[in-house]
Amino acid sequence: MDSVRRAVDKAVDFVTILLLCSMVVVVFAQVVFRYAAISSPPWTEEFSRFNFIWLTFMGAAAVFRRKGHLIIDTLVLLLSPRVNRILNVPVQIMISALLLVLITKGIELCRSGWFTRASTMNIPLTVIYLSVPVSAVLMLFCQLSLLVDLVKVRGKKK
Repeated sequence: MDSVRRAVDKAVDFVTILLLCSMVVVVFAQVVFRYAAISSPPWTEEFSRFNFIWLTFMGAAAVFRRKGHLIIDTLVLLLSPRVNRILNVPVQIMISALLLVLITKGIELCRSGWFTRASTMNIPLTVIYLSVPVSAVLMLFCQLSLLVDLVKVRGKKK
């Protein structure tokens, strides 16, 4: 399980870096074309926008894995460590349930965009909408592996 998790982590990091680099290159080229040639290729703005959407969702998956999202832990800090451990598993299950909802709604979104095409790049909007369920699946994989680790730790302490 750990080797699969590491491979997924490396793939997410690689894709996120690739998306960021491609966006920087295309936006830089767009600026150069705009000032040097007075007009930029029409697809660059749309590509940058779509790339940013994918970068946002893949970045969310990368940050989720590192537990770097913003949390409000005021209540958690007031609880005893024992109560905190007891409540941690239901909280993780609720997060998993929300990710499942995000996956199903993301798939519905993909279905709705299948026949709609992007204006300059002429690709189905499903390609862009696919970022939602893909990132949610990656986050769910991370969440479930965390839940398995929590259950293993609780089993060893008994």
